Amino acid sequence: MNRRTVLRSAGVGALAGLAGCVEGIQSYYQGRVRGRIPIEITNESDRAQNIRLEAYEIGTDRQTYDENYSVRSNELVHPPHLDEIEQRFRVIRFEGEESSSVDTARISPDAQLVLITVYEDDVELEVVYDEDEAQNESAEGDENATAGNDANAS
Repeated sequence: MNRRTVLRSAGVGALAGLAGCVEGIQSYYQGRVRGRIPIEITNESDRAQNIRLEAYEIGTDRQTYDENYSVRSNELVHPPHLDEIEQRFRVIRFEGEESSSVDTARISPDAQLVLITVYEDDVELEVVYDEDEAQNESAEGDENATAGNDANAS
């Protein structure tokens, strides 16, 4: 048996072995591919704030998101995006070890942006569903962050 025949047989065998894998992957991703929903956190207080972000899938209660942040005063943070699924989203603000304020919202796949504003003694959660409004809010947040960074640099 020559080398070409051996290589050809190995290639055919590898492709046959992968055929079942490709079918499994296709069946997993049938339907539309899930998108992502961006999140923005803004700290409007005069000190750093500790917050936790959690999300749970509606129906199964499977946790889909769990992140902790310490956000400095006047800082804008862009955490990892949320999956585009029906879910309950919760923001918890901590003072020391105790939670001091909580805000929750139901998020559907139509959401365009999740805005979180942290104040001295409260937290506010807003889900934006209008695409134009989401782009405007995001642009305003970026401008404010740049202006705040310029002021801090002076």
